[in-house]
Amino acid sequence: MVHVFKRFSVAGAVLKWSPSMHVMGGVRNTLRSYQYQRHATGLASRTREDPGENQSRMGIRATFAIAAIAFGSLSLAFYLFKPFLYPWQVRQHLRDAVSAEHKLKKFEESKNLKTEPGSKEDTTDYGAIAVESYLKAIKACVDGGIPEDSMDVLGIMFRLGDAYRSVGKFGDSVEVLDRALRLLLNDPDDDLRMIRAVGTANLLGDVLKTSGNLGKAREYYEWAIRAMLGDLQQIPGGSGPPPVRSTSTKRPQTVLTSSPTNANPPPLVPEPWATTRDLGGSLEALGNITDDNSIAITLLFRALQLASPPHGDPLPKDEPKEVPMCRSAVLLNNIAERYVRMGDIEKARGWALRAVELAERGYDIEKNRSGKKPGEDTCLEAAMWSSHGLAAVLEMRANGATQAWAKEENTREAKVWYNRALELAAECRENDVKKSSVDGLRRLISIQ
Repeated sequence: MVHVFKRFSVAGAVLKWSPSMHVMGGVRNTLRSYQYQRHATGLASRTREDPGENQSRMGIRATFAIAAIAFGSLSLAFYLFKPFLYPWQVRQHLRDAVSAEHKLKKFEESKNLKTEPGSKEDTTDYGAIAVESYLKAIKACVDGGIPEDSMDVLGIMFRLGDAYRSVGKFGDSVEVLDRALRLLLNDPDDDLRMIRAVGTANLLGDVLKTSGNLGKAREYYEWAIRAMLGDLQQIPGGSGPPPVRSTSTKRPQTVLTSSPTNANPPPLVPEPWATTRDLGGSLEALGNITDDNSIAITLLFRALQLASPPHGDPLPKDEPKEVPMCRSAVLLNNIAERYVRMGDIEKARGWALRAVELAERGYDIEKNRSGKKPGEDTCLEAAMWSSHGLAAVLEMRANGATQAWAKEENTREAKVWYNRALELAAECRENDVKKSSVDGLRRLISIQ
């Protein structure tokens, strides 16, 4: 996934939302059936059996892969610890945890980590070491008199929740993160704590989505959206009155009041402590797992509004100028995918063409930019997914064409874009897209 850069400071740590870490390669898990319906602010999601995010439900063989997240990793945030700011009893545990996570990352990248040349594969359970070290660090903080609801302890809890997630212990991850969220809201008038609360709610949504609990994931994403719009609600599963901010300026706005075809809908305005990128990221995350296609399109369209100026935040100094184009291209591609699900291939084609145009422009800038750092391939991936998406739509048009010239024209264009996706997938080392593009080219041969 393509990611927006997010950076927040914490006492004793820096929370950095990192680019290019989510799934810009498509969400490949088949989604389950859940019942979910919310009406309070119009964020309703009527749930049916989901067809899977890689596949059209139209009985057409072409695969349209959703390009996942454009706004930023809402789950893989990480703390860069500054151990000298913690008591000495805590420092070693944090160092051990961060070291284990670093080794785990290297192991996952190589899949063949060796302790030394010629030695056997390293079978150390680095994930378990990281979890145990974070637990020890939290205990050392509390034993040392640091309050559990302090930002220092909450920062470690956040990392513990993410460590549980990384080793597949989703229930433990949710339990820790939910506890952290409730502690953050002990002082809802603190803007920094509210920023952390929204980030934690989004991470909870990501963990629950990964575990397959889409209904609960939607609740946390929706909670984050409402909080940023000044409508602070009770935490999902909580009881009693919701937290109250004395400075809240609750806005009488919903995300579903304007049709996505409206060229100039009023932009959503978050609370002063929140940013349009935070809001856009939550809208996008919710849109990508919402089963009602009309609602999903509106959520994604609202996120698209906030993907770049004038409605979005100004571009950070360290963010390449092409990133907003490619961030928007991912959202355009995912909107096109939703129209495919609805059976409106002509609208899907229009959105897919816009996605390709923006992604190719951005990629042209990106590949020629001097000083490009390793891993800065936002537009390369956006171009790959938008090319594949457009090819799939054109294949569908070819299959549905009744006149020979239209069938031939769409088949020819689909071949061009499948080849383009194949070329970019090779550069990205994205094997799933390579295989899907090759399969698409083979299907095109059989179209009469």
